[in-house]
Amino acid sequence: PNTTYSWGYDFNHEAPATKAFVDRVVNFWMTEFKLDGFRYDFTKGFTNTVGDGGAYDASRISILKRIYDVQMAANPNSLMICEHFTDNKEEQELSDYGMLIWGNLNHSFAEASMGYTNNSDLSWGSYKQRGYTKPHLVTYSESHDEERMLYRNLNFGASMPPYDIRHLPTALDRAKLSALFLLTLPGPKMLWQFQELGYDYSINTCPDGSVPDNDNCRTAEKPVHWEYTEDRNRRELYNTFSQLAALKQKYPIFSTPAYTTDLGPKAVKQIVLNLQEERAIVAGNFGLSPQTVQVDFTKKGWWYAHFSGDSIQVTTTGVHTFTFKAGEYELYATQKFENNNWPLSNTPVAESSNGIRIYPNPATSFMHVQGEVTGAAYQIYNQLGVLVQSGDCSDSAIAIDISRLPAAMYVVRVTKADKTAASLFCIQR
Repeated sequence: PNTTYSWGYDFNHEAPATKAFVDRVVNFWMTEFKLDGFRYDFTKGFTNTVGDGGAYDASRISILKRIYDVQMAANPNSLMICEHFTDNKEEQELSDYGMLIWGNLNHSFAEASMGYTNNSDLSWGSYKQRGYTKPHLVTYSESHDEERMLYRNLNFGASMPPYDIRHLPTALDRAKLSALFLLTLPGPKMLWQFQELGYDYSINTCPDGSVPDNDNCRTAEKPVHWEYTEDRNRRELYNTFSQLAALKQKYPIFSTPAYTTDLGPKAVKQIVLNLQEERAIVAGNFGLSPQTVQVDFTKKGWWYAHFSGDSIQVTTTGVHTFTFKAGEYELYATQKFENNNWPLSNTPVAESSNGIRIYPNPATSFMHVQGEVTGAAYQIYNQLGVLVQSGDCSDSAIAIDISRLPAAMYVVRVTKADKTAASLFCIQR
């Protein structure tokens, strides 16, 4: 190893044999396995330059560009993502060349979520703030290297009675607020495992759930908690992530390069998005007490508040003043966005609103459906919305063989006449 930080043995990336080997591996995986791309760990270590790896390094840039060219020759639509963390000038150059760069905003998002707004500057999560000419910054608030935000909220969150971030429902509401400002920023984003359900175990947790004084379990497997889906507050967080991801995919305004941000170290933060005649404004209060929020409606006509469902008729353009409670947020837009919540957002996981019980949950080989189901039909959908199994319910209690379905989360629908019940369901092996 040449850099101060390194793990394991190091390739000499300037050696002809190494170049030939790496290029063959990249080409083989792209052509034979049809990968969407690669995410490389610690790309600032792809160098022979001695030092800590943080300074601008022309030789490293040349090496990464060569690898990128080989990959693009195999599939020009693929992605190359670099965990780089070097001088911003170097990251700009790699981004302009076509690579995606990891953007670690864990500290700032965690501070904002915990209510410590003096250290909550989210500006560096914007690719424009970094001087990128392309939206190639993969901003994230959680990763395998970072402490979980919900763990921090519950253990170190601030409070101003009666508002207490260490209270689970409040901690999850803060996660919704953070998700709004993460996902509506134009550019790609990364979510870490169970972030959308508010995973609240420490990064040092062992597979058995214990947390030793050392960090020996930092990279160990973490306990899986599908029972999170039974908690209404966690499902609402899940639906918030789902909503925001759907908006980001469907509406071009969330990819517009014409946006401005006010994300500095203070309680009230905003993102303003402009796309031709369309406008959208994201506003939120990361503070612990009510705050005055000034929203600049720059266009006359109807504006729609996405989360509350309210609408505002703007007859005079300019700043309108609102008071946001602690943790409150809203998305205002000149178009009415679709609300794509999962169908079970307000119903328990194991029991539908029509009295139909599905058990056990999780299950392994058989799923039992009980209730007023005689003459009904059932459908099982995977997480992509694809129908993977269906059948008829002939009794008031039936057992459905699910042994052929992979372990995963599913949506189970039971339909009888004009009534439909749905539940989220987990299969474990």
